[in-house]
Amino acid sequence: YARLVAEHTPGSRVAVLYQNDDYGREYLRSFKAELARLDPKAEIVAASPYEVTSPTVDSQVVGLASTNANVFLNASTGKFTSQAIRKAGELGWHAQQFLPIGSNFVPTILKPAGLENAKGAISATPTKSVGDPEWANDPAYLEWLAFMKKYYPEGDIEDQLNFTGWNVAVLMTRVIEACGDDLSRQNLMKQATALNNLALPGLIPGITVNSSPDDYRLITSLRPQRFDGERWVPMSGALAAQ
Repeated sequence: YARLVAEHTPGSRVAVLYQNDDYGREYLRSFKAELARLDPKAEIVAASPYEVTSPTVDSQVVGLASTNANVFLNASTGKFTSQAIRKAGELGWHAQQFLPIGSNFVPTILKPAGLENAKGAISATPTKSVGDPEWANDPAYLEWLAFMKKYYPEGDIEDQLNFTGWNVAVLMTRVIEACGDDLSRQNLMKQATALNNLALPGLIPGITVNSSPDDYRLITSLRPQRFDGERWVPMSGALAAQ
């Protein structure tokens, strides 16, 4: 996201909403460090934390909006993301908003916030988005729908996490199959840390899983996307971690 900010809105004034825990603080730290490296003229003018036990983040968003920042890094989760998007819209604060990977789901996050309020937001993803016409005829996506109908008919096929869970299960199956008859912990770790350009049905084509004994990160590329008021539209090809 820092790379996108530096490229598309250089010299920006950034306001950040973040969760007051390791997740949120690391989001802020990493973004701040990378933005300073890529665009020294950019400035983080305000950063407001919230607690996961808080009922709302309205007051934080009001404070951030008062800075007139032109970029809003909404590094929040779940209902807080919806609240922040909705409140920014109510305030008429039209900063370029960036949303985390786990907080960009249209049915469960953006609809409660008001789709119009989320229009123009930027996020990124390694996975196909459920319900998106881009994947309507994709064989792997259709395979997941068939799986849901057979094994989890009561499950919500608009819930991205159901799709993600299936994709993770496919990965675990591949690892177990690679173990052969040796299902010891040692061999499981050996196979799990030796994945090389493994394609998974839920990943966007071109994004693969890789791992090594020295690097447990499975996915290091994401495709940037912009919300057009109805769906996420790809902005470019995948960006790899630097």
